[in-house]
Amino acid sequence: MQNSQLFHVLPLLSSKEYSELGKFLASPYCNSVERLVEYHEALKKFHPHLHDMKLTPEELFKRVFPEGKPFNAGELRGLTSKFHKAVNEFLAFNELKQNEVLKAKLTTLSLSQKDNYSLFVEKAEAFIKQLLEKKERDLAHYLDLFEMNRHLFFHPLTEKRKDGAEFFQQTVGSLDRFFTLAKLRLAAEHFIRSGDNGVQSEIAYLEEAIKQAAIYSEGNPVFGIYLKIIQLYQGKGNDQLFQQLRAEFRQHGNLLRADERNEIYPFVMSYAIRQGNQGNKKYQQEQFEIYKDWLQSGLLIEHNHFPEGIFRQIVSIAIFQGEFDWAEKFMSDYQRFLPPHYREIELNIGKAEILFYKGKFSECVDFLNQFKTNNPIVELWLRRRTIQCLYEDYCANATLLDALEARIDAFDKYLQRDKILQKSLVEAHRKFCSLTKKLANGKNLERREKLALAKRLKEELAEPKTIAGREWLEAKIQAI
Repeated sequence: MQNSQLFHVLPLLSSKEYSELGKFLASPYCNSVERLVEYHEALKKFHPHLHDMKLTPEELFKRVFPEGKPFNAGELRGLTSKFHKAVNEFLAFNELKQNEVLKAKLTTLSLSQKDNYSLFVEKAEAFIKQLLEKKERDLAHYLDLFEMNRHLFFHPLTEKRKDGAEFFQQTVGSLDRFFTLAKLRLAAEHFIRSGDNGVQSEIAYLEEAIKQAAIYSEGNPVFGIYLKIIQLYQGKGNDQLFQQLRAEFRQHGNLLRADERNEIYPFVMSYAIRQGNQGNKKYQQEQFEIYKDWLQSGLLIEHNHFPEGIFRQIVSIAIFQGEFDWAEKFMSDYQRFLPPHYREIELNIGKAEILFYKGKFSECVDFLNQFKTNNPIVELWLRRRTIQCLYEDYCANATLLDALEARIDAFDKYLQRDKILQKSLVEAHRKFCSLTKKLANGKNLERREKLALAKRLKEELAEPKTIAGREWLEAKIQAI
């Protein structure tokens, strides 16, 4: 029973929403099956941890039918199905209640089916006026305009030669703008997903959409924002165009609804990451600034949680920029938005990274020695970072060689015994161990021998293999 879709949906409801669901079910207009109220009440004490509840079908049936009715599995399945349907209706009702534009649109369209054409036209024109008075000029705006004008144009009582001509122009105009924005938006997402080495599919009418966007951008900066994104991903841009995009998005982002603004940020961030990966160091600072803007917008945190991996990325980028105080304050202020089951891990990783990049290697080792985790990926990072700290300390104190080699050997044995991690991941870290050990043993060589060792190690790094800690190794080899 707990494997049904219902028990995947219910935990997603907040406590307030679950309580409102009870009121929804108690309304005779919304629900005609009285037992669904008891069903809701039976699960109330377990929400939202329904997968952990110790409640058998028999016990649930007993709670729903407290009068002592004999257990009937088929009847319970039927009731569960009806409860699931009611939950779906509640979600749709809730969305409608919170979306004033959608509510007004559906109310107006319902009047198009009634026997009062003049009232429908009056409401439709009022709806269009309401849309035009709003600041948003985004994809949803033009789609709403198109749909309402379309219904006006095609209504059987619309005078085809008089009102119809006006409605036709409005319908086509909003459709063209919707089509142009939709093409650019989809193309931008496609360019991101295909990556630098991916195969990009041909997008029909994209060039036409680009030409139209250049025209429409004179009256609506949203078209200019998308146009610059496309130009950057087509390789037609430069640093100046990127800065123009950032400036326009800051200035005119309020013309986009929250969900669409939240899709623009990844487009901008992805381009900055690509440039940074290609060696353009200033784009690392750009990534940091984009994340700060994103945080300030309030859009980065979705459903009261950070998207997976974003918290660590923000901390890492801040640390790379030497913004240690900012990173510490960020972790303190935003840790509440991390799921409890990995909050401690993220905070410990952040604290260790700050110590490492501050050059406090001994403190970092002491901290990492107290860090326990059951996550095999985090364990790899923990052991690798500990070895890097010991190596840095060894460079200043040659007596630490034995301790460093012991950690390297212990890590290598751990990797050889591992039965969980992907083979490529294991090999990448074993190569890290091998190169780090060679680096350590080369510290006391004569200059000529050091240069020869550096050459050999660079050749090993140049091999087309994944090597853990590659950038750190490159820097250490360079420093020999």
